[in-house]
Amino acid sequence: LKSLEILNLGNNRLKFIEKDVFIYLKRLKTLYMDRNEFEFVLNDTFNHLKNLKQLHLESNFIKDVHFDSFKYLAKLERISFENNYLNRLNYTFSFNILNEDNNQFSVMFFDKNLIEKLENETFVRYGNDLKSLSFLNNKIKYIEIYAFKNLTSLTSFDIGNNFLD
Repeated sequence: LKSLEILNLGNNRLKFIEKDVFIYLKRLKTLYMDRNEFEFVLNDTFNHLKNLKQLHLESNFIKDVHFDSFKYLAKLERISFENNYLNRLNYTFSFNILNEDNNQFSVMFFDKNLIEKLENETFVRYGNDLKSLSFLNNKIKYIEIYAFKNLTSLTSFDIGNNFLD
């Protein structure tokens, strides 16, 4: 499996991933972990996936994501948390990604969660990298004035079907 670039673990009943389960998948670029039973994304789960570009975590039961969960994913471009149970995003949710070579992290999807508020500086760590951000079908009632501070390259923002006044 050392040459594997795409791995689909979707539509299983996975609840937990051991710390070093991906240790030999150094060439992996796309990982599908959608439609499982994960509630949390723990620290160091993805440590060995330094070439990962896309991470799909849709349709799980994710309520919380540890701050350093994606620390070593220096080439991550796209992450999707669609259809989970996230109810809050704030600065502590921002991923601590070690940037080795001008990270192209550009797309985040949070559609169909339970998010009610977008707090100040939630996405401040992404600066010029983030291009597309989606919060379609949440419960967002309020967006603080500096929630998107430093997102100078954002070209697509979808916040449809929420509870904004």
